[in-house]
Amino acid sequence: MSAVIDDDAVETLLKCFWEDGYMIMPKVFAAEMITTVRAKIEADDESKTLDFVSIFKEVGSNTFDEFRKMAPLNRKAYKKLKDEATLLIKKFHMRWQPKEWVALKILPGGEEQDPHRDIPAVEIGKARKKFSEIQAGLIIGLTENTKLVLYPKCFAVADPRRRTEVLLGAGFTAC
Repeated sequence: MSAVIDDDAVETLLKCFWEDGYMIMPKVFAAEMITTVRAKIEADDESKTLDFVSIFKEVGSNTFDEFRKMAPLNRKAYKKLKDEATLLIKKFHMRWQPKEWVALKILPGGEEQDPHRDIPAVEIGKARKKFSEIQAGLIIGLTENTKLVLYPKCFAVADPRRRTEVLLGAGFTAC
């Protein structure tokens, strides 16, 4: 397994996740894996085997953002990354099951997205009722300085005073 995290760090990171709403895991994926995956995504994008489509500019709107695109990742082509990420996720909670894999591409320009929840409250409620668990997302930085804007401890509504920018390095992971 190339995704490496100290077992002692798991408890500390989980505490951050539950208290702040996110956790950052420094350099858990080997540089070679990240380089390989990034090259594969770039090659697939150029050969049009990845179908990048614009995502919504604002949650709940019908306006698409020409500067932000995503594409589903083919299970076979990215199997090693998915397997490693799944093993990493299972270190934190055996019942967490990754369901969707997508590549996000941010193009230069455009405005910053409004604060939003990747998983709506309705979906969280359904998951809690069915599994007694919540949903989470895993972001793996494939390039240096992958910028995330977060709102620690804001579980229902974003408080602009809590706005925090985090730069992920290649191989760093946020959940």
